Amino acid sequence: MRDLRKLVLVWLPPFAWAGLIYFMSAQPSLVTPLGEWDFIARKIAHAVEYAVLAALVARVFAFYGAVPKRTAAYAFLISVLYAFTDEYHQSLVPGRFAAWTDVLIDASGALIPLSLPVRIPVPKRSL
Repeated sequence: MRDLRKLVLVWLPPFAWAGLIYFMSAQPSLVTPLGEWDFIARKIAHAVEYAVLAALVARVFAFYGAVPKRTAAYAFLISVLYAFTDEYHQSLVPGRFAAWTDVLIDASGALIPLSLPVRIPVPKRSL
């Protein structure tokens, strides 16, 4: 039971968030009522998506006791690799295309929580 609880509390959040990113990327068209602000809103959404992903991945490494610098490095690397795969995935969706500049925006978003001097809350290891 402890292992299942650990799995759910530690591993499920980053996988669920990555699944949400995948789901949103699979949509042929995301229409918003924002008009000319749509472009800016989409880029902000990219940064926020990957900021959350990086924080959730960092939380996994922190849970297992990785040192903070390695935690940040691993979380950043995994987030950027996922950004590349996400853009590739978008290139296969009708009505969507890959914009490699989005990977840079995603990477910038991933850096935000990893560069803040705030400790990411981590569940206790004694779950």
